[in-house]
Amino acid sequence: MLASTRIALGWITLVTLIVVGCDRFRVGDGSASDDPHYSEQQFDELVAQSPLTLIKFGAPWCGPCRMLDDELPNVTGEVEIVSINVDNNPELSARYRVSGIPHMIMFRDGKKIDERMGFHSAAEISQWAAGFSHSGDAAL
Repeated sequence: MLASTRIALGWITLVTLIVVGCDRFRVGDGSASDDPHYSEQQFDELVAQSPLTLIKFGAPWCGPCRMLDDELPNVTGEVEIVSINVDNNPELSARYRVSGIPHMIMFRDGKKIDERMGFHSAAEISQWAAGFSHSGDAAL
């Protein structure tokens, strides 16, 4: 009887440690609840605030989007970068005809000037943005 009680307590302890440990170190559940929703007016104001703005449309459940999210902090140059969750912003996704993600759109002074789809490295994005940073309109 004592042995079976110890085994039962051991299993309960092990299961508790696994459940608590897994929950404590969970990276994310892919939910979109923490990402903001933008009205069209808020979005227009957002892209007009900076001379050069890169909008990245993506989703937390998208593997290439998460890889791109890791690259974006390393982008150099004078470009404001904003991530938009397509799940929380379907109107904006439709407005800009985002049919696949990740989808990046470059805005200068509030106007769409170019777009790219798929994963790109920080170096590629930096070079792309540099083509628009002053008065040049050509994408590299």
